[in-house]
Amino acid sequence: MDRIDGTARSGRMLAAAALVLAVVAVGLAAWQLVGGPDTCQQQAWDVEPDANDLPDGWALSASQYDLSRKTMSFVGALPADEFSGQAAIITTITCFPEGAVEAVTRSQEAAEDAEQSVVARDDLGDQAFSAVDPSGATFMQLRSGNVVVYLAGTPDTASTDVERLASAFDLALGGDGGEI
Repeated sequence: MDRIDGTARSGRMLAAAALVLAVVAVGLAAWQLVGGPDTCQQQAWDVEPDANDLPDGWALSASQYDLSRKTMSFVGALPADEFSGQAAIITTITCFPEGAVEAVTRSQEAAEDAEQSVVARDDLGDQAFSAVDPSGATFMQLRSGNVVVYLAGTPDTASTDVERLASAFDLALGGDGGEI
């Protein structure tokens, strides 16, 4: 009888320990999904270029935080005449839990399909390209790990300014800034 009681007691202790481990595992998984130490959302939200790395005369205009991305607007100096538009670059920083490589690849293919002038950029991030549309607007996309930065310059924006801002984002993501 003592042997049966001991076996039952051991079984109950083992079951209790297994239950505690299961609850801890579920809790850790939930913590990671909703706000663990390094969520994908937080990675996107934390990317911001250093003000000293921006193109000359450029400044951050506004930032907007969405569920899985951050949008930042940058403006250049006011134009010298009243007929020119102020240069602006809109950036979107998105973290992809999976599929970042495919997202950039598809974006490049879409730019090529739209008959934009597309140039692969192996000097920025893990994957990058630039594109110019018929209006003269410059677009760039760069990926570092699972974070993708998309930059869209207005037709009044010099392509070198878009490239300089892309370089600033590359530096913010831990890259070397590419070739400017």
